[in-house]
Amino acid sequence: NNICSCCCCSLMFSPPVVVPARLFFFYYNNNPARLSPLFFNTTPQLHTTLISIFRRNKMETKTKHKVLLALDFDHTVIDNNSDTYIYKLAPDHKIPDDLKLLYRRDNWTHYMGEVFKFLYKNGVTKERIFNCLKEIKLTDGMKELLTGVPRDLTEFIIISDGNSVFIDHILKSCGLRDLFSELFTNPAQFDDNGCLHIQMYHLQDWCTLSTKNLCKGDI
Repeated sequence: NNICSCCCCSLMFSPPVVVPARLFFFYYNNNPARLSPLFFNTTPQLHTTLISIFRRNKMETKTKHKVLLALDFDHTVIDNNSDTYIYKLAPDHKIPDDLKLLYRRDNWTHYMGEVFKFLYKNGVTKERIFNCLKEIKLTDGMKELLTGVPRDLTEFIIISDGNSVFIDHILKSCGLRDLFSELFTNPAQFDDNGCLHIQMYHLQDWCTLSTKNLCKGDI
């Protein structure tokens, strides 16, 4: 199949390449050796390129090969970080310093799990979290990109170090959940009392560029 990757991570480069507030895109047509990055400053530029790829692929092959587009979520599909956005629900809109000390670059899920517990203990309900997440806007042009490509030639997936509850809720709120066949992210769920719990997607030790809970390249 044709494979595309569109995200704001740097896991496929060595040394890492930081691409803030831009999209980069990988494409190859049945030949991994042809994989190369293309960079875009705006979503419409990516959309135009995708349309040209679809047209070329349709002319080159008699059978339809779907193009797989893998997108990051935070600062790619949405124009924010869904995890840190809910900090505003904390008392005085701040996470306590002693809780911040738990943060480690390679253990984001544990840190966020403690943040969710803190919010729960301070009376933040599931409904308040969901209402807060609804405020987050899509990246400019993202909805047009997702809905403007041929559905019969396209498959979208999410690969994100966020969590399944937030991503699923935001996509449903935007009317886009049905466009994504899979969400590869850290699983989360509310317990019967309304406290959100998060787990690692997996535990890995083979990729030094990734956090231990999620190697996007392995997916």
